[in-house]
Amino acid sequence: MKKTKAALLSLSVVLFSSVFSFSQQVNEISSPSLDNIASEAASAFSLSAELNVREKLSAGLPLPLPENSDRAQQSITPLIEDPLRVKCILKLINDIYAGVHLPFKEDGQIFSNKEKILPPQAAGYYREYTLIVPTQYPGTVVVGGVTYQVPPSLSKRGPERMVIGGGKTIYYSPDHYKSFIEIQVVNS
Repeated sequence: MKKTKAALLSLSVVLFSSVFSFSQQVNEISSPSLDNIASEAASAFSLSAELNVREKLSAGLPLPLPENSDRAQQSITPLIEDPLRVKCILKLINDIYAGVHLPFKEDGQIFSNKEKILPPQAAGYYREYTLIVPTQYPGTVVVGGVTYQVPPSLSKRGPERMVIGGGKTIYYSPDHYKSFIEIQVVNS
């Protein structure tokens, strides 16, 4: 019993030291621009703790969208000529930024950019997400006037992906990483 108590006390000290060390590292990371972004984001988003926002920024993770963002008023540029696909993309992006649990373990994992199509960045900069569209969808999608071939689905995840770089740059891949289209969410 004494050994268990001693082990728990020792574990508590180690955990406290780790948390204290981590918080010091986060404070050392902060720069004037990071502080400004974090405080603006914390005030713009529902009671998000400034430290949480700073951690997300330094880790390259997406920030939540403001509470007042209205999905019904959002669209994507360049134009994707498939309203239901646009709806699926907007839902996924909003879910990512809102921190909603996504259905596949690969969602949010680091995308290594082994295809070397995206601009070179430090390891961990890109994160991948699964875009699910109804299975009866046509094998093509037109984005910005360019037609892309969507390969048949070979798994539950399907071939379409979203990749987010640095928490802010969004790429859509209709053909399982053969091509990437940088997209932006805009308010209509």
